[in-house]
Amino acid sequence: MSRLIQILQKFNFIDSSIQESDIEPTVPVFNSTQELPKDTFFVTSRIVLIPYPKEELINSLAGYFNTMHFRKYMVWNLSETLYSADIFNGQVLDFVFVGYPNPPLSSIFGIFNSISGWLESDPDNIAVIHCQSTRARSFMMISSYLAWQNHKDPIDIYSQLSKNFSQPSNLLFPSHYRYMNYINQVTQGFKPHDKTLFLKKVIINGLPLHLKVFKPYIQFFHSGKMIFSSFEADKMKTYTQNDESVCFDVNLEIKGDIIFRCRNNSEDKMQTVLRAMFHTAFTDDYILRLYKNDLDAVSEHFSDEFMVDLFFTSKEGTNNVVPGNLKKRRVKKTGDKNIIYEGEEEEEEEKIDRELIEKYKTHIEDSDEEEEEDLDDYFQKLEAGK
Repeated sequence: MSRLIQILQKFNFIDSSIQESDIEPTVPVFNSTQELPKDTFFVTSRIVLIPYPKEELINSLAGYFNTMHFRKYMVWNLSETLYSADIFNGQVLDFVFVGYPNPPLSSIFGIFNSISGWLESDPDNIAVIHCQSTRARSFMMISSYLAWQNHKDPIDIYSQLSKNFSQPSNLLFPSHYRYMNYINQVTQGFKPHDKTLFLKKVIINGLPLHLKVFKPYIQFFHSGKMIFSSFEADKMKTYTQNDESVCFDVNLEIKGDIIFRCRNNSEDKMQTVLRAMFHTAFTDDYILRLYKNDLDAVSEHFSDEFMVDLFFTSKEGTNNVVPGNLKKRRVKKTGDKNIIYEGEEEEEEEKIDRELIEKYKTHIEDSDEEEEEDLDDYFQKLEAGK
């Protein structure tokens, strides 16, 4: 009997007498004339990266996993959208974070725990992971998970995977690398505490070289909501190439995962000129300096000397930033192999089971696909208070 049905029966969501054949829905199957879609990567024998299962791909993807792995696979949806899980036998866990280049830090380790719990529950189980259109979020998360499992640097693992699967050098955003660095610090033993920063001001050093007139405003987002905007339609200050810097007084308390964005209020449209995601627990108490290559979606028209400074005061808390129930591992090398000894308590296993089943019980309606890297529509809705 599969692990999924055992979990269902354990928490009395189905009768203990029900067998797999009794609840099997009508799903696609895979035949010898079909091929898996392009950009399906078997990263390891038990971790598969697939493209977003859009309409023209979903039958072949679902058919393959239903035919070849039956109840032994689980899909991790890291995309911008939700979809019906029925075609995958309901075996989909949704971790959707609209507007984020990658999941928030605490959610990242929750995803790691869920993948680990699933793979350890049955040696035949496999994890299937996808994001939206670019594969960036999937590669970032898979690299980080493998690093967490093996006490390696996520960036080193990603570098190897990108070569193995011929990925473009610019696939990941700087924010992805920033969070992989955070994950590496945690993997190596650093225990970050929550830290509230009081953001006093933001200084942008340098203006886009192609603009005669620059009318910038800045925004900060937390937990999918805009928490600050300097935009005031009637009070927007105009800057020219004679101005060396732009200063914004903010005076805002921030904590946790933060998205910072700067936009230009041009005559014809609002245009994003830079963006960054960071976590306050890993940020210096006084200043966060972001150079051009530290910023996502930064305009190519900024000079290479361009940088942004965020000035803080801080108040450190005592709560752990990452979950306290992360599975501890010690690695003993034997020959060329690493043997991983698991430190797993029954309470932790039950918690993982409950998390899995709560995700399994959720029924999702179909929705339209969005581009992962194009977040302007999402942020505009937040600005409008929708």
